[in-house]
Parts: sequence; structure tokens; C-alpha cells
Amino acid sequence: MNLPGFNKKTFFHRSFVDRVKSLAQYYIGNSLKIAPPQIITFRFVAKSQSCFVYSGCDGFYKYRPSQTAFSEKHMSLRSFRKLADYAADGESEFFFWGEDISKSEDFFGYLDYLSLKAVPCRILTIGGVDERILPYITKGIIKEIIFSFEGHPSQKHYKAFPEVMNMYQSALNAINLLKDFQLTSPVKSKVSGSMIISEFNYYFLDEMLAWSKSRDLDYFYFFHGNSILPSHAGAHASKFYDTFQLSSDSWRDRVSECNTIDSAILIPQMRVIQKNIRKQSHIFTPDLKPWQISPYYTDYNYTAGFDRCYAPWFIMNVFENGDVVSCANFPDYPLGNIAESSIDEIWNGEAMRKFRSEIMLCDRLPLCTRCSCLYS
Repeated sequence: MNLPGFNKKTFFHRSFVDRVKSLAQYYIGNSLKIAPPQIITFRFVAKSQSCFVYSGCDGFYKYRPSQTAFSEKHMSLRSFRKLADYAADGESEFFFWGEDISKSEDFFGYLDYLSLKAVPCRILTIGGVDERILPYITKGIIKEIIFSFEGHPSQKHYKAFPEVMNMYQSALNAINLLKDFQLTSPVKSKVSGSMIISEFNYYFLDEMLAWSKSRDLDYFYFFHGNSILPSHAGAHASKFYDTFQLSSDSWRDRVSECNTIDSAILIPQMRVIQKNIRKQSHIFTPDLKPWQISPYYTDYNYTAGFDRCYAPWFIMNVFENGDVVSCANFPDYPLGNIAESSIDEIWNGEAMRKFRSEIMLCDRLPLCTRCSCLYS
């Protein structure tokens, strides 16, 4: 690290978080260009433009229209190549996520170019993948495929929603396909699962532990609940407008009128999993201690010590129409479109510098307290 005026002697004696904070403050204070991101998230938007949410008050999952408006346009392959070239030069890693992303007509064209540039990627999908993914595993660019489950695949609740049950069945078929492929392929990618802990599933996490072991999944990621109360959402909307003079609507998909998670039930479930962790294969985000569970689910300002978001310095968030936003979970602050600007102009542009500066001043926005990027 060769930065003028930077105190390397004290820098390397600090904790990792302190080092990140120190480096971020140095970049801000000296108006230096930020290095290319470590991770580029690429979000595929569901064609249904709806979101599958849990309503803790009436005890059932249900569909409702998405509150966030996305363009239906797709970026050209030329634009994607520009993004992939930038990733290759900066040694970045792609993270694709969305609903049934292998059904996208563009997805495999993207993988072809990543293979050409030797850019690694991970995939998180709600739904499955098919045998067309296998050659890219052999080429070594797909490091991990993560299947998202919001509940136990055999639970009767899903039978009320055939579309969702079909997605889960598709995921199960894909897991079987990939595990069989692992038996014969010299090159392997990790096959993992994930779940957002909610009022619906928090009392059978031990069943998910047993289920993931029975499928021989490499990892299973448990994300603590990310829903918020209307009052907290209102505070975020007000803060966001005061800071950026923009309205914030994406939080509406996260609002729950009440929280019914019982920490007295959740804590024993977590202990069962933590006692059965095999080579760190089951991961909680955030990694809360038992005494932190109750405040996390009752006080929406509580951060368990993770007080500042550093994601804007290390993660670039791109949508399939080419829009770049400050946060993949709350995409209300636009930074530009890769078809219209160079990637570096966006990553180090005025809008992104302003966003980083504001985060340095306020540590985080209200919704950041329930965003996984704060704790990752």
C-alpha cells in the first residue's frame, strides 16, 4: 500500500473493521479514486414484478405487487462486456441473484464472456438451474450456487401457492443434478442453501439443519429477519429525503405490521445449529450472540455493534437494465447506467462520492440496520 501521508505503521496493527474505516476515511479526505469493487452484484428482476412476502400478523405467506419500479429493458451484451472487462482488470467477482435466473435469455451469454475473461462468479437463485450450467462449472468460473429457501420445502403452507412450490421443486431437482455432477467432475463448485429467518420458519431451523445435511449441501446461510415496522420505515424515508432530496420507496416491500418471532424459541434453535456446525458450514448473518437476539427483533435501531456500512467502498450493485445503484437491497439512489457512462466514472463519480460521504457522516441510514450488507 503506497499512499502519500498514510500511516502504514498504525494501520496494520488495527482490527479489520478499524482498518476498513481508516482506509475509507483516507479516501474521502483525500478525494482519491476508489479501487475497483471486490464484488459486483448483478440482479435479475422477476418478470412478474411481484414480491413474495411473509405477513406475520395473519400467519401466511402471500403475494403482493412490488413497490419498486424497474425498467424492463436489458443491457446489451456489449455493455455487459464493458462491465466484465472492468471486473477482470480489478480482479472483482460477480454475484448473480434473482428468481429463476437461468431462464434469462441473456444469462448464458454473460457466462460465456466471464469464461473468456476468467472472471469468477457466484449465483443465488430462487428456483433452479439446469444442465446448461454444468460446462461453466467445469471451466471453473462458478464458485458457488446458492438456492434460497424461505421455509422447509415439504411444508404444507407452500401448497397454497403452486407457483412457489414449483420454484422449490425446481431447486430440489437442481441440487440433485449438481450433487450428481460433483461425483464425476474434477472441477466442483459449492452447492449451498440459504434462508431468511421469519415468523414462519424460525421454530424449525433444526429441521433445516437436518435437511441440508441430508442433501450434503456445502453451506447453509441463515439470514436474520430483515423486515421492519412502519414507524422505522417512516424514519428512513424522512432521513433519505433530507439527505439526498430523493424519495425512497423500496423499503415498502420489507414492512411488516407486527413482529411475532419469539426469542425464547429462536435461541434454542440457534444453539442446536451452532453445536452441530461442521467446518463452519452453517453461517448466521449477522452472527448474533444469544443475548443479542431479543434486541435485534424488537429494537430496529439495534446493530449488535455493526454501526457503519462499508459496502459502498467494496460492492457495486448493477441491475439487468444496466442501472447502477448505491445498494442492491434499497435501490433508491441512482448512480448511472453502464450503457451511458464508463464504469469508473460511475464508481468514482460525483453521485457515488456524495453517497459515501453521507454514510461516513451518519454511519448508516435507518434501513441499513436490517440489511445483510451491514453485517457481511
